[in-house]
Amino acid sequence: MKDFNSDYAIAAKQIEKAVTLIPRKLLVRENALDKNLSKSQDSDSVKLKKIYKLQQELAEKIAPTTHCRAGCTNCCHYNVDVLDVEAQLIAETYELKLLNPDTKNAGNHRGDVNFHGQHCIFLYNGQCSIYKARPFMCRKFTSFMPDTHWCHSEIHPQLKMPHITFSDINLAYSRLIKRHETRDIRQWFKMDTVMAMQENSGFAMQENSGFAMQDNSGIAMPVNSLIPSIEIN
Repeated sequence: MKDFNSDYAIAAKQIEKAVTLIPRKLLVRENALDKNLSKSQDSDSVKLKKIYKLQQELAEKIAPTTHCRAGCTNCCHYNVDVLDVEAQLIAETYELKLLNPDTKNAGNHRGDVNFHGQHCIFLYNGQCSIYKARPFMCRKFTSFMPDTHWCHSEIHPQLKMPHITFSDINLAYSRLIKRHETRDIRQWFKMDTVMAMQENSGFAMQENSGFAMQDNSGIAMPVNSLIPSIEIN
């Protein structure tokens, strides 16, 4: 029988270890990200790519302490909010067609539809078919729990899992949210083009070291007083 409290304690220790694996220079860069992007004249697409890049660098540092690995698809059965600028990047990368591509209404337009428990349209043969262009919500989800049981779509929403929040990355992304339309990933793409891409284009599954969190918040506690943008929840 699974013991949540015991596994939670293990995860908390893994998070403590994860924080020590992140170089100070990388933390300083993360702490300045929102300020730098706010002053930048770059397009939102370029800003998004910079957010992705820094998120990936952090993910690679803490990967040894997480239990997110190729082959686990639990988090591919959650709601995944995606900005129009992210959807466009995915479409351009994989030659897909968007539904209503000219609609640009800032705000969440998923409506009352709840996709939780349904597999992502880009989950193909147990793999992510858009891994290199996957959206921010996928990149920042990770689990420090020692058993993937706790990430199952029927279990995870009911529990408060320990996780790390990189505040400046989240803040920078939240500024994009205010300027762009949001839908679930299943509402952005024409399925015939998705199916054709998956069937006709070979893709290799990469080690899923994408750092992430599901936003089921716990109590925020600063990890490092010198770098206050990191929090353990």
